[in-house]
Amino acid sequence: FPRSYEITRKDRLYKNYMRMRQIAGAKHFDFIPVTYILPSEINDFYSTFQRERGYWISKPVASSRGRGISIINHPNQINLEEQTVVCRYVSKPLLVDGFKFDLRMYVAVTCFDPLRIYVFNEGLARFSTVRYDDSPLNLKNLFMHLTNYSINKKNNGYVKCSDPDIEDYGNKWSMSALLRYLKNEGYDTTTMMMRVEDLIIKTIITAEIPIANACRMFLPHRENCFELFGFDVMFDCNSKPWLLEVNLSPSLACDSPLDLKIKSNLVSQLLTLTGIVALDPYSNCKLRKSQSTKGSYSLSADGVNAAPLSNEDLRIVRQTKEEYARASKGSFNRIFPTEDSWDCYSGFLENKTHYNFMLHSQLFPNRFPFQHRVKEKVRPRSAIVSMNRFREISQNTKVGCAPNILKTSTADRKNRYERSLKPMGCVLDYPAETLADTVSPDFSVADDSTTAHTTGADDTATTTTDSSSAASRKQKKEKSTDCDSALIPLL
Repeated sequence: FPRSYEITRKDRLYKNYMRMRQIAGAKHFDFIPVTYILPSEINDFYSTFQRERGYWISKPVASSRGRGISIINHPNQINLEEQTVVCRYVSKPLLVDGFKFDLRMYVAVTCFDPLRIYVFNEGLARFSTVRYDDSPLNLKNLFMHLTNYSINKKNNGYVKCSDPDIEDYGNKWSMSALLRYLKNEGYDTTTMMMRVEDLIIKTIITAEIPIANACRMFLPHRENCFELFGFDVMFDCNSKPWLLEVNLSPSLACDSPLDLKIKSNLVSQLLTLTGIVALDPYSNCKLRKSQSTKGSYSLSADGVNAAPLSNEDLRIVRQTKEEYARASKGSFNRIFPTEDSWDCYSGFLENKTHYNFMLHSQLFPNRFPFQHRVKEKVRPRSAIVSMNRFREISQNTKVGCAPNILKTSTADRKNRYERSLKPMGCVLDYPAETLADTVSPDFSVADDSTTAHTTGADDTATTTTDSSSAASRKQKKEKSTDCDSALIPLL
């Protein structure tokens, strides 16, 4: 997306975060440690340091892989020749067998207006290579204080695991293995991950306005972009999550079998989520051209709440539902919009557009009983009518008074997090033709789903009968060598 650096540059992330903190209050935005952008805020940092002495961590504003990071306990140790962010060090982190760790979460955003956010159900837990000790004598030991893989792999104490089925050995675990360990230790992993989910949504909302405005300015179609972000999250001793940074291009390098197991699944599921499929440009060009001549879709029995919506509204609703159908058969979970996301986060949305409200009301009509459900012809004033009702709801939803996410209905989230505790299986555990099954043939040429329907006929020739499909999928799970070959049809 254009201007996605609004959340991936450390200085821009904190400025957007502080803007929302002033609007919504510190009660809702308290997941980033106190930070100062130097040298412009050096006097404020000096004043704070005089009152609250302790460890601080200095980072370049636009760097990666741990380059330029240092732990300091005095302002004189900061290099003011380049722009730097200095944030308070989380001095009491949650430890596993005495070692610090952080979580790398993979978050996909497919649209900013309306906002659609997905979280990959697997991630990486990265450990330091030296047991944690907050003594000042260990201040310069980056192998103890930092969890970056690029730094710790240089230590002789770094432990690799050559077996992809063992996910809780060495200095890099899978996220599900870490959650299983913490659950056995008595931690409430469901609440911990719900707080992480809340953190992710609020972080992306902080940059919603500049990115959405840039998309309207530079993109001819709202479907031109999607992006994968890498969220680095650390827990303190009270199980509270802290956002360390957001990575613009999270590393997809596979230096271990566990990396290959998780990241290959991540890439294939991301392409499935966005509707990108492999298409032979020679054999399918005529079929694709014939389908592209079809008109736009109509108000058929597709589950759309048939209010007086414009053609653009209908297209957004259908695309969102098909995108969700593809995600539900894979490994991405949609966290926005959800049934309770409007109640929890509408007060934080600065970009209060018609599309955000319309999408929530159409996906979850029971939460919006005022919406008309009678099928009518599209009226020119439909958007105006919807926006008037939107303003009425927005006035009743005070900023900063959104209900706590932990007090809302959480049955689906609990089930999702319980499933994440299970070990990760094969790269693909469902047939490749499921992508084509979720796509409507009535899509116009502007949508990627046309190509998905085109390849559906080719994929069905390679599938087995219904009676043998279950046994075939079971065989693929048991034989790890089948994973690579199963990846080919989907990509």
